[in-house]
Amino acid sequence: RDFDVVHAHDVVAAGAVVANKLVLTIHGYFVAEALNSLKIENKYRRTKVYEYLLKIEKQAVEKAKHIIAVDSGRRNYLIQTLNCPTDKITVMHNGVDTDRFVPVTDEEKITLRKRLKLPTDKVVVFLPRRYVENTGVLYAARAFKKLKDSGLFIVFSGTGPLKNSVEEILKGEPNALVMDGIPNDEIHHYYQASDVILVPSITTEEGVEEATSLTMLEGMACGKIVVCTRVGGMKEVIKDGENGFLIDQKSEDAIIEKLLFIKKNM
Repeated sequence: RDFDVVHAHDVVAAGAVVANKLVLTIHGYFVAEALNSLKIENKYRRTKVYEYLLKIEKQAVEKAKHIIAVDSGRRNYLIQTLNCPTDKITVMHNGVDTDRFVPVTDEEKITLRKRLKLPTDKVVVFLPRRYVENTGVLYAARAFKKLKDSGLFIVFSGTGPLKNSVEEILKGEPNALVMDGIPNDEIHHYYQASDVILVPSITTEEGVEEATSLTMLEGMACGKIVVCTRVGGMKEVIKDGENGFLIDQKSEDAIIEKLLFIKKNM
């Protein structure tokens, strides 16, 4: 079809676009994310795949009339790795639905907890995360296992290959709940029923890291305490101690220390 403007949200889709004007939003690091998933051990094959993927990425960037980067890290990548002109890029952080993700009263929070079968007398920590490496779910699970504080209750939810690993770490832990993905029309209730939203993202060896986390933004929109690692767009949005807390990545002790601090001062 002969569209005038097309807005693509990944470089592969952008490559298929036929339009007078293409706007491209860059959410991640296409090459690094693909290599992280493929895990190619043979050095020659890895180099060839890298070159092929980089070509796709560069072609999409060249084709786009304008590019939106969801944080300054993506902007720097576009400039330094893909030779994109600076005036072709706008940094625009992700947004959330503030009609659904809204604060609730303490009474409404307790009502939601009863309906969702969550404890009403504990500090509830919520992690709506994909069970994959860069979301840091294993660090959160190990931290909570070491924490052993009966006044804290943690809820994991999502899909992905590391779900079984999280369940194994927390096996027998009465104050932890490991769930599958929650339907989109229900997930805001879990935010509203919680006290703390934990975003323990990490940077992988391939350089894959989260951008401006929707989990963080949805938690903030619901008026919750957000705890994020200093990764990607999180460190651009969060002012430590003002609108949330920043902690070091890959640190179980940092997670434990901040959760105990929050519990003590709530």
